[in-house]
Amino acid sequence: MLVGAMTMVCLTGCASLVGSVTDDRLALLRSSGLDADAATQSQERLDRILRSDGPAGEMQDRFGSLPAVENPGLGELMGAALGSNPAIGRAAQGINRAEAERLNAIFGYLPQVSASFQRDQLDQEVVETDNQVFQAGTASYPVDTDRIQINQPILDLSRIFGIRIANSARSLAEVEYVKSVKDVTAEVFDQYVIAIQSRQRADYLQERLDLVDEQVGGIERRIGVGEGQIVDLASMRSERGSLAAEIAFERTRYQDAVTTLSALSGRAIVGGLQGELPTSVRYESATDLERSLALGLEENPAIMAAAFEVVMGNMETWQSVFDDFAPVLSVYASLDREDREDSRFGGGSVTDDQVVGLRLSIPIFNASGRGYSSLTRRVDERVAALNYFATRREVETGIRGTYDRMNALTEAIAAANLAVTGAESALEREQDRVSIGQGVNYSVLSRQVRRNVARERLGFYQAEYLRAWGELQYLTGRSMNEVID
Repeated sequence: MLVGAMTMVCLTGCASLVGSVTDDRLALLRSSGLDADAATQSQERLDRILRSDGPAGEMQDRFGSLPAVENPGLGELMGAALGSNPAIGRAAQGINRAEAERLNAIFGYLPQVSASFQRDQLDQEVVETDNQVFQAGTASYPVDTDRIQINQPILDLSRIFGIRIANSARSLAEVEYVKSVKDVTAEVFDQYVIAIQSRQRADYLQERLDLVDEQVGGIERRIGVGEGQIVDLASMRSERGSLAAEIAFERTRYQDAVTTLSALSGRAIVGGLQGELPTSVRYESATDLERSLALGLEENPAIMAAAFEVVMGNMETWQSVFDDFAPVLSVYASLDREDREDSRFGGGSVTDDQVVGLRLSIPIFNASGRGYSSLTRRVDERVAALNYFATRREVETGIRGTYDRMNALTEAIAAANLAVTGAESALEREQDRVSIGQGVNYSVLSRQVRRNVARERLGFYQAEYLRAWGELQYLTGRSMNEVID
């Protein structure tokens, strides 16, 4: 009773200590952050770890630096991402972990050997006994006990399924690695296209702004001689302000994409990006939808990973059933040596005990004391199946939507090409009129603006088509580093 009361008092005191953080302490943390000494100690330990030959130190050069690279192209960025992207690195370590867990699962079915060495100081005193032999039972002496024990499972279905699950987990880790590679390279491609698209559009907008400045100058000169309209000047200045805002926005969008590319590739990009939009892709309608659907449902790594999780979920259900209900047969052997320097009867002893046995454990009811894990595993298996079907549906709808987007963009590109051709033809005719004295430079500037708008729209649609095309490659299971030369 006394021990129980003391235990309750101790637990109550511990609970009060846990909940005793004050508002002043929280305010100090918000204003000053972590204690300076604690932060310094943590940083010193981190530095020692990173300088060591351990796992963290080995990855320091590959993942812990951000080397500069000037004017990289798409291929260079993809190659850098494959070598130093943290997500790909984590996926590779996931394979190592799966290999280790598989080895541990195999160890679970191998002999279990252990040794123990124990030394006790034994003080004995017989207080009361009816046995005359024990009446002299007072002694104080050390006891050394050495034990070697071996246990070998013979039939343990739960451990057998654990090995199978570990094999599937290794395959899942490999699929996750492939998925990570495809995720990263697809993101690099998309951000590269966004960056080039923004840079190209900003250049077109800057060209248009220069043309508007010429128009503003022309209107101001005409107003000076009494021919221009103030309302035309205000309209041009308003358009100039809108163009300047759009240029600033596209510069920001470009820089955001470059920053993302730096994070993905592990390279500090200096001087901007090299090259233009990829030219190996043809801007044509997507026609073979059924083939893409079949390819995506078979090769998409997200679907493959979800399928492995369904298989593993089923095996984990069976493992839990065997763990809950299946008998376990094992053999064991032990060798104990006990060295007593004295005894209650006077004189010590050294004994060797050898035991060899066969053990059959049969779960009958709530053998683990935690209920039945198979009940929750069946639910997990259903969830894995739902995730699999959801992933298939997501990939299929993504492919269908990307096809529709590519076809719509194909029409937009065709119309934009016609607009560019028409704008260039109109500009040439207007320039010819000016050369023979039938036109004015103001009209030429207007035609140049229209041509600029048509070219800017064409470039924008082409970039959007490339993004949709890249999304289709990803959904159908292709890696962009293999698709783009």
